[in-house]
Amino acid sequence: MNDTDTGRPSPRTPLVLIDFDGTLARGDSLLPFLCQVTGTRNALSAAVVGASIRAARQRRIGRNALKQSLLRQCVIGRSKHDLGAIGVSFAHYLVEQRLFDDAVQELDRHRQQGAMIVLVSASLDAYLEPLCAIMAYDAVLCTQIEYDSDNRATGNFTGSNVRRAEKVRTVLQWMTDNGLARETTVITAYGNGAGDRELLALADHGLLRSRRPLRRTGSFVARHGSVEDIDGPGSEHSNSGQ
Repeated sequence: MNDTDTGRPSPRTPLVLIDFDGTLARGDSLLPFLCQVTGTRNALSAAVVGASIRAARQRRIGRNALKQSLLRQCVIGRSKHDLGAIGVSFAHYLVEQRLFDDAVQELDRHRQQGAMIVLVSASLDAYLEPLCAIMAYDAVLCTQIEYDSDNRATGNFTGSNVRRAEKVRTVLQWMTDNGLARETTVITAYGNGAGDRELLALADHGLLRSRRPLRRTGSFVARHGSVEDIDGPGSEHSNSGQ
């Protein structure tokens, strides 16, 4: 498709995809949120230990199943209204205290240049959706809590846990649903570890938050070529791998 006045190809639509935990926000967000839901850290600790023991007995059932087990212990039976209220409060806390200044500034710069901003995360919709609204970003693609006919949490996901390759599948489906073709879109993606490998590989411009010795944070650096070496051995323990 050409610009009718110049005969030149139309500019590609700028789209920015950004991971949340460890990339836009400091550290993990899931466990602190579940602490708010359960009311005490002790209750959450018991849930974590119980889930870990069961996973070990089943020979490392994997992160998705472990997260599912944790959700069942912490949110099952809670009303959508209650989880939503906790999520809104937690979202304000994240915006006020946990977002990286450099990431927020990068997204503001992209937005001023006309880009669409989309959060892509394995973290939960209960707090990421209100956070997206507070920050006025265009969309959030994240793990969804399932509710039954009485609007009470089942402890399951609706669909899949949005991590690794599922991030790319979810992004591409969202693009299709919103009339965005990959060939007419220029994608910039931000991540912080192995959990974002596939997302960065999808992008035209992939930026990884570098790790400084003894610290979990650092500046963004561009990735060139293969992203298979992100974080090296043991990278599955990065913050972005919920």
